[in-house]
Amino acid sequence: MDFNFPGPIERGIGAEKELITPPAFREMGIYPLRYAEMDYAIAPVIQAAWERRAQSGAHPYMLSDDQEYLETVKNWLLRRRRWEVATAWIAPCYGVAQTVISCLRLLTKRGDGVIIQPPVFHNYRKFISLNGRRVIGNPLIYHPGGYEMDLALLERQMADPANRLLILCHPHNPVNRVWPLADLEQIARLSRRYAMPVISDEVFAEQAFDHQPVPSYGSIPAGQPLAIVCASLGKAFNLCGGKHGNTVIPDKALREAFLRQRDADGYTSMDPFFFDAVKAAYSPAGEAWLDASIDYVGENVRELRDFLAARLPRVTFCPPQAGFFAWVDWRGLGLAEDELHRLLAEKALLLSDIGSKFGQEGAGFSRVVLGTPRQSLQTILRHLGAAAQELGWI
Repeated sequence: MDFNFPGPIERGIGAEKELITPPAFREMGIYPLRYAEMDYAIAPVIQAAWERRAQSGAHPYMLSDDQEYLETVKNWLLRRRRWEVATAWIAPCYGVAQTVISCLRLLTKRGDGVIIQPPVFHNYRKFISLNGRRVIGNPLIYHPGGYEMDLALLERQMADPANRLLILCHPHNPVNRVWPLADLEQIARLSRRYAMPVISDEVFAEQAFDHQPVPSYGSIPAGQPLAIVCASLGKAFNLCGGKHGNTVIPDKALREAFLRQRDADGYTSMDPFFFDAVKAAYSPAGEAWLDASIDYVGENVRELRDFLAARLPRVTFCPPQAGFFAWVDWRGLGLAEDELHRLLAEKALLLSDIGSKFGQEGAGFSRVVLGTPRQSLQTILRHLGAAAQELGWI
């Protein structure tokens, strides 16, 4: 089936990405390569489900423990992730942010340390700090072509009784790494040894470029007693503005404690549009759209890779394994971050997410969104090539 990924998208009044798009970009049909959402319309099967819901004229309360819904999620995790879960493990929620905040309140107290692995999704730091907890950085180790975890430092940090929680980003945002099973197993052993819960944010796990199942941290037996896994339609199906997700918690006592905290933090019922969206997305038609989207973004990855190799060899990026970003290393140009991004915007029409947003470890990098129409990307690359020639970056 063909899908219209290059087609124009109108986000409408109030859309954040619209507000940061300069008028000149709109006139040229160029999309900013920033913000963690894709620049094309949602899957037709989801759109059709929402049209039916809207035409019904009803917007009812929906049961969060509806068995048909839970079976849909369970079957998807088995088919897409090769992870066999029980429906009882699935706790619908208002998204990853709500799950992380509820877990901070449930599992830590003010002043406790929470471990994250920068450069990493910037909102983790915000959630930790605003809730009066301490950010404990376990920086990733960078080497040409990729990142790895500092597992020796991580063990020392998990052994410290002042630290009470680890937030794992898997696949990692923004460096696009699918963590090896051996690393996940080591984290599970450390979690059990030091009695530390692990939140595994797996919102990009359905988008591996090799179309292979991404192993869930929650599938590792040693980690299951303290594992909290976040799943969502938001990234894979480009529903970033929706406040919905599913938290999967294998351990009964931990799950029941989480449900109490989730509800205390204001969870009531499921949005009926997202009830329908999950059923539509996790259908064969939804999966076909997702696979086509992955392939489309993969072609954009190759466009960027080939361009940099041929025209701008001082700039590199980590080959992404999942998601719809490239984590680009501009440090070979020898520019300060502010100057770099000013020149990229003015000369190359390239607006990307500044690397230091994800922690000081990201300085000199940027997160470039590649879930965008290819014609727009090609236009930007032509301008980038001309800028590189003009500014002597070649």
